[in-house]
Amino acid sequence: RRTLQRRRPVRVSRGPACDERLKENIELHHVEPDGLPVYSFDYKPGMGPQGRQINPMAHDVAKLRPWALGPEVGGYMTIYPGKL
Repeated sequence: RRTLQRRRPVRVSRGPACDERLKENIELHHVEPDGLPVYSFDYKPGMGPQGRQINPMAHDVAKLRPWALGPEVGGYMTIYPGKL
């Protein structure tokens, strides 16, 4: 059985993949009042939209706002931005 590598952006119907492993050039943008860090970053080639993005990392969301986690897709954590 072969495993195919994903070359398309990792997305689900209601939220983007916000897994740190998909990102590069990560810099802290700001910290929300409850302590949730929000970062600016670029997705690695083929793993998301091009250009600078601003979002939290799913691992931080899991600790501080677990209700905003989406399903795991392709082994990567996702979030529901509307629930943040």
